[in-house]
Amino acid sequence: MYLKNWMKKWLRSILICVLLLFICILALFSINFHRNEEPQNEYVINQIRLKVNGHLLYIEDHFTSLEQNLNLRNSLQEMSSNAGIDISVVQLDGKVIFNSIEADLSQFINLKEDLHYDLFTSQQQPGIIKIAFPIISGTNEQLGNAIFTIDRDVLFPIKQLSPTNFILLFIGGLFCFCIIGLSLYIVRKSNKEILLPLNHF
Repeated sequence: MYLKNWMKKWLRSILICVLLLFICILALFSINFHRNEEPQNEYVINQIRLKVNGHLLYIEDHFTSLEQNLNLRNSLQEMSSNAGIDISVVQLDGKVIFNSIEADLSQFINLKEDLHYDLFTSQQQPGIIKIAFPIISGTNEQLGNAIFTIDRDVLFPIKQLSPTNFILLFIGGLFCFCIIGLSLYIVRKSNKEILLPLNHF
C-alpha cells in the first residue's frame, strides 16, 4: 500500500514538472514574439525617417512651387499612394498647401495642436503615427512642416512565427508528452508486475 501511494505521488510530481516545463517553453516563445513585435521608440523614429526621407527631400526641393504647380502635387500624391503614407505640407502660418487626402487647400491648421515632433505625442490613435518634420531650405531656414500619417503595420509588418519556431515548439511539446507517456507506462507496468503479485501474498 505504501509503495502504491509512493508511486502515485511520484507520478503526480513528474506530471507537474512536465506541465511547468511546457508552460515555460510557451512563455519563452511568447516573450520573444512580443519583444520582436514592440520595437523601441528610437528604432521606430529611425524607421519613420527612413520611410519618409525621399518624400521630405522632394518637398524641400519643390516647396516654393508646390502650391501652384499641379504636376508637382500629382507626383507627390503618387509617391504618397505608393508608400501608403498620408502627407500634409503646411506653411509656417498654418496654411495647408498640400494634402494627400483632401484636395481643399484653403484650410489652416492649429500649429500648437496638430504638429507633433516626437513619438510620445504623435500616436493619437491606436496603431497610427502622425508625426511632423520641419521643411528646411538650402540656407538652413525653416520653410514649413511636413506631416506624415503612417500606419504602424506599414512600418512593421506583422511577424509570424517562423517554421523553425513551430518545429522547436512541436518538439518541446512532443518531448513533454513522451515523458508523460513513459511515466504512465512505468506506473502501469509496476502495478502489474510488482504490486499485483505482492497483493497475492
